[in-house]
Amino acid sequence: MCGWCFERIALKILSVEQSGQLHSECNNMLGRWLYLREAVDFPQALQRIEKFLISKKLVVAEELPATVVLLRSLEILVKDGFTSTSYQGLVQQDLVRNLIVNACKEDGSSIFIKSTEGLSVESLAALYDPATYLTEAGAQALMNVTLLIPACQEMLKHYHSWWLLGDGLAKNNLDERMAETGIFDPIEDIAEDQHERFDLLLRATYFSLLLVSRDLADSDMFRQLVKQHPVGIPWFKGDDLWLQRVAALALYDMRGFDSFLEYLQEFRATLFYYIDQRREFTPDQKRQLLDATYKNPGFDRNDDYMSIKEWLSESVEAS
Repeated sequence: MCGWCFERIALKILSVEQSGQLHSECNNMLGRWLYLREAVDFPQALQRIEKFLISKKLVVAEELPATVVLLRSLEILVKDGFTSTSYQGLVQQDLVRNLIVNACKEDGSSIFIKSTEGLSVESLAALYDPATYLTEAGAQALMNVTLLIPACQEMLKHYHSWWLLGDGLAKNNLDERMAETGIFDPIEDIAEDQHERFDLLLRATYFSLLLVSRDLADSDMFRQLVKQHPVGIPWFKGDDLWLQRVAALALYDMRGFDSFLEYLQEFRATLFYYIDQRREFTPDQKRQLLDATYKNPGFDRNDDYMSIKEWLSESVEAS
């Protein structure tokens, strides 16, 4: 299995989460990664999974993905601000504070700067300092939008060219590996150090999506991020596919349903399904989407894992 396959699980987890339940996948660390990453109400999801782990007599701090807790906390910090009730409700918890510290390596800022040498993104190094998340003075580093927006735009352009298009991305020779080991595994097409760099840059990329999405003028950039799939096979967690979905949702919020419908021939069906999960298309919007697919059958052939016709037919008939 790979990230494409696990995306099905992530979307199922989201569906179950919205019904107020926990998916069975939450019994393992990967499932909890997906659950906390996808949950619409992150603080509530964190409380729910914490109670679940306690009921299993597990050590909560050891069973939660620190990176995801940091990312989702960052989302609330950007949206509501450091002094907001929603954010303070998170960072006043010892569990959250400790996980954020764990997600920030002692030399994380310098590692980020070294890894992005040549890019004008040094201001994003603050994202690797726990003080940015845990102190009001530290959070001020995220308030200088004049400085940060250009850096975020640069970060997204780099992500698009490097990870999505493969410009400068080191890959393994799978034929050589086959000859050496007798195993041909497409998921190993990207070199391990490149996956490590992706993981390092994930929070800077995610933050950039959050900040830049406030500007309608950047809708074409988001269109490119949504349109282009990763050049390599997505890793199990599928964080690159998650970023694509996040970008799609941001673009939908920028443009609205009618304008977003214009992307039907470019975007995969899964992204429309995800937006419906998060924003809930009206019955009329579902009919418009389905009608457009029937009139242009080719629009429903750009996703190996989902068909708009199959997904919407039953829903439209029921309404």
